[in-house]
Amino acid sequence: MARLCWLFGVGSYAAVISAASGVQAEPEPEHQPMTWHAAPAGSPAKTSDSVEPSGPEDDAARATDDGRLSPFTMGTVVPQAHAGVTALAGYDSAARSGRAVTSAEARALKFLAIRVEYEHGPGTGSDDRVTFGARVAILRQSAHGIDLGAGFFFQPKDFRGEGDFVGAILLARHFGRWGLFCNGLVGLDSEGDDGSAELRLASMYRVSKLLHVGFDTRARYNFSDDEKRFSAQQVNWEIQAGPLASMTLGPVALMAIVGPSALHLTQPNLDERTALGVLAMAGAGAAF
Repeated sequence: MARLCWLFGVGSYAAVISAASGVQAEPEPEHQPMTWHAAPAGSPAKTSDSVEPSGPEDDAARATDDGRLSPFTMGTVVPQAHAGVTALAGYDSAARSGRAVTSAEARALKFLAIRVEYEHGPGTGSDDRVTFGARVAILRQSAHGIDLGAGFFFQPKDFRGEGDFVGAILLARHFGRWGLFCNGLVGLDSEGDDGSAELRLASMYRVSKLLHVGFDTRARYNFSDDEKRFSAQQVNWEIQAGPLASMTLGPVALMAIVGPSALHLTQPNLDERTALGVLAMAGAGAAF
């Protein structure tokens, strides 16, 4: 009897072990092999906050944003386009004369632009004046919080070669669609007896892709101890200012400026007059 009980116990234990061995455990999840996915050479991997550029690299709207298509004030950014041109003409009742301002720039290096300006209107010496030189970009707002540039120019008093060597400091700051621009220029001739100081201020606001509004201002003071100048017409100081509107169509911008004008003029016969009036000019610009 005892032997039967022992055999029964052993059999029951074996049955339990057999049943337990029939239950299959769930397999562990297989580990995928580690792989590396390399982006093609020259193509940086995209991130969720990356922005793809759209539209042309440069056009009249962007040039206007940068202050490069203003009648008087220069921008600080060297254009991505190969060149930019502006030309405006109209009448200044203070000067009792027509006025024209034109400029042309060409990108020479990534940080350097060659610039030429031509102006018609009352001036010291000739009524037709040309300025040529270059400007350089030094700081960018995206990296330094402000745009900073410098310019180096030569301003003949007439087309016979005598004139001023001019240095310029160019500043700009953008607040979204709104841009502020400031130019300070100081000129002196090789003899040190003729010179000028000039301040140019402008602001542009992008209302839409097609329309910009703002203002452009220029104030200039001339000084001379050169006896040769006493027998020539002299503009001792002058100011032109006014609201500015620009309609951009692809590479072309149509512009108009109307506002107050003032100047102090000395004629060769020593007659002096200070005049106030209105300046109105219209024209076009292009970036290409």
